[in-house]
Amino acid sequence: MMKLSCADMGKPECHFVAEGETAEDVKMKLMDHVREMHPDALEGTSEDEMMKMMDEKMM
Repeated sequence: MMKLSCADMGKPECHFVAEGETAEDVKMKLMDHVREMHPDALEGTSEDEMMKMMDEKMM
């Protein structure tokens, strides 16, 4: 099981943790959460750039 949290991505006040069997599952769940709860985090950052940052955090 893989996981990545909002705190890992620089939002320590948010306790959301995305979990999944694959990195892609985790990234998609976290992106859905970010779009809904933290749209400001995407300002000035493309979704591709955000996915790359997620990849780096999961390594």
